[in-house]
Formats: sequence, structure tokens, C-alpha cells
Amino acid sequence: MLELAKHADRIDSRVCVTAQHRDMLDQVLRIFNIQPDYDLDIMQDNQSPTQVASAVLARLEPILLTEKPDWVLVQGDTTTVARGGTRRALRKGPARPRRSGPAHR
Repeated sequence: MLELAKHADRIDSRVCVTAQHRDMLDQVLRIFNIQPDYDLDIMQDNQSPTQVASAVLARLEPILLTEKPDWVLVQGDTTTVARGGTRRALRKGPARPRRSGPAHR
């Protein structure tokens, strides 16, 4: 995101966060001085991966319909990346998934 900001004259970007882990996210946003354009605010106590996936799909769709992005870069946990990529594919556009955390073999 910070690298994209360096090319603001050529790249019009938006930041959307799921807030699945609100406390950690807010710390990172403050440290890097990032202001999300969209906050899906999906954090709930004891939520299952299915509930996360459902919330990401439901709340991301109106944003994609409004913004109509040429492509989407999805960064996050496995569930968020999978659902963000799926939603973008259903909207017939390229998505660049990037899972956070260690690689699994």
C-alpha cells in the first residue's frame, strides 16, 4: 500500500480492511498512518471461518460494484484472501491474492 502511494499520479488505489482482528489492525494502521477507505468491521467474538467468509463476501460486493476496480490486491489471512479473490473473480476481474503469515507446505 505504501509503495502504491508513491505512484499516486498513475495508480488510483483504495484501502479496504476487514477488521477481522480489530486490535492488531488498529495498531498497524496507526503505526503506518494508513486511513482505510472502507472498513468491513467483521470482528465478532467466537466467529467461525464460515462466518468470516460470509461477511467478507457480503460486505465486499457493494464496494466492488461501486468502485469497479481494474484489479484487486488481496492481503490477509487465508479466509479473507480466498473470499476476496472469489468475489473479484465473480465480478470478472483479476485479483492478486497475497496470504499473510508463514507459508504452509
